[in-house]
Amino acid sequence: ADTPLRNQTKSVPLSAMSWVNLPMEWLMRHMRLADLLTLQATDSTARTMCLEGSAWPDVIRREFSDFDLPPDLLKPTGWRRLAPLFRELQRAQLSIDGNARLHLKQATQAERLARVLNTTTRLAAQPVPAYGLSPGYVSLGRMCFPRGLPLAEALDDDVDQLFLTREGPPLCIGEKLMMRTALLHDRETKASVDIGDFPKTVVLTMHLGWHGGRLHLAVSDESLPPSDIMAPENLMEVYNRLNVGSHGTMEMITLDITVCSLALTLNHRSVEVIVNGPWTTCKSGLFAMTAGRASAIEALWEGVPCVVCSRPRQPSHRPRQRGRWRAI
Repeated sequence: ADTPLRNQTKSVPLSAMSWVNLPMEWLMRHMRLADLLTLQATDSTARTMCLEGSAWPDVIRREFSDFDLPPDLLKPTGWRRLAPLFRELQRAQLSIDGNARLHLKQATQAERLARVLNTTTRLAAQPVPAYGLSPGYVSLGRMCFPRGLPLAEALDDDVDQLFLTREGPPLCIGEKLMMRTALLHDRETKASVDIGDFPKTVVLTMHLGWHGGRLHLAVSDESLPPSDIMAPENLMEVYNRLNVGSHGTMEMITLDITVCSLALTLNHRSVEVIVNGPWTTCKSGLFAMTAGRASAIEALWEGVPCVVCSRPRQPSHRPRQRGRWRAI
């Protein structure tokens, strides 16, 4: 009569004793991920509690609070594929748009985003004195366009957009993306913030639009709605404000933009945008609907992670733009 009872006790030791570790389980739920990883490295018992308990998914969700992760990445077995992204998100040079919800449908997308962040952060840390570019800052947000907009029509390629200056906003305007960069021209604004040991930065609002199959950008430091963005109807006025050198002049920044999606590829480098200026057309770079047109439109409706590297242009290099504006 005693044998079945002894067999039952041996067959389920973890489940039968799990209530004993309940305080430890509660403690692990409130740990930071880095602390949980340190705990599981102490011995095999702690590792078993960390990996086989129910605390792991809660810790992952809390650590990646800006993300919607696929179920396989919430399991301990998915940590190997999620670890590179966690490492990149700890970099001080990176800021995340807290208003955006980043959807990762597959583990492959998380791995790709980690590689994009790693490459962008390394490039941002390198100044380019020959072009008047200081070290940049990296921002992570979402490129998303509301359903109901004529996105299919806006994605139709229009070669004339390469040679004509638009009068007015693009056909489709998406959600705004909050990004940060170094203080422009060493001037403080209402959006200036201190971030740790780094110099003061300024939070900018970037608007995204599609027209003629090309991405359009506009940047503001005053959180202007798209309807208030300057229309490029008087380029001489823009030129004067950019080069006069007075307190009210406009500032120029250079942007690198990359999206991380399995449905489309988008990569634009060195796009020069005037802060509080008109819409700028991205005329160089790569855009391809790699999984088909319908999948690309659906991805832009749902929102795709967008990595932005911003660099302020030094004032001494601003006269280089004169020929460009005269050509326009």
